[in-house]
Formats: sequence, C-alpha cells, structure tokens
Amino acid sequence: MFVLPMPITAILLAAIAYWLLGAAWYSLLFGKLWAADQESRGLRLTKPAGAQLVTRLVLTFLGTFLAATAVAWVLQCFSVNNAAVATRLSLVLGLGIAAATLLIGPTWEGKPLRLFLIDALYHLVGIWLCAMVLLQWRR
Repeated sequence: MFVLPMPITAILLAAIAYWLLGAAWYSLLFGKLWAADQESRGLRLTKPAGAQLVTRLVLTFLGTFLAATAVAWVLQCFSVNNAAVATRLSLVLGLGIAAATLLIGPTWEGKPLRLFLIDALYHLVGIWLCAMVLLQWRR
C-alpha cells in the first residue's frame, strides 16, 4: 500500500502553491517573453478554451502534485527540519533533475536559451516553494 510521507493537506497546499506560481510565471512575469520565444520558433500559440483548458489545468495540477509528493518524500528521507537545508535540497532537485532534464530537449530542438531559462527557473522556484510549504509540516 502506498503511504504519503506527509498529510495530504500539506502536499495539496504545496501543489497549489506550485500551480499558482505557474499561473503568475507564465502570464504576469514572463508570459510575453515566453510566447515571443515560442512564436519565433514558428509555433502558433492559441488560447485553449472549454474542455481543452480544463484538461490542461488539471494535467498541470497533477504534475505539481506529483512534484510536491516527491519533494515531501525527499524531505522525509533526509529528515529536513529547517529552511536552509530545504533550500539546498531544492537547488539539488531543481538544478540536478528539473533543469538538467529540461536542457536535453532545447539542445536538440534549437530552443532559445531564454526559453530554457524561463522554464527551468520556474521549476527551480516551484520546487523550492513546495519545500517551504511542506517544511511547515516537518517541524
């Protein structure tokens, strides 16, 4: 049987924080730059509507929930109880896994460096945010 490393409430709140960060990141903070870089590669961006929008929002939340669950496991496995250690682990996860795997695609697809940085930094900050939310249940 699968047992969550922390209360589901903690993981859900961390996932919601990551998800909301994405909404702000790709709209208010870097939306125009991100869209311009996508369009410079010949991708035509259209706003999803109806069921397509709901599907994308749900799948994005599922991704943040899975990431928050993984961060919770790492915090538990290393018995992390303070923000400094959680921040270092977030850097390892964000740079060593998220950014490293995101680098592979752009290398072969010819994506602009700025596009990679926007995406990689979103996940780095999102993983750190998850760790900070989850840390409140580790104390």
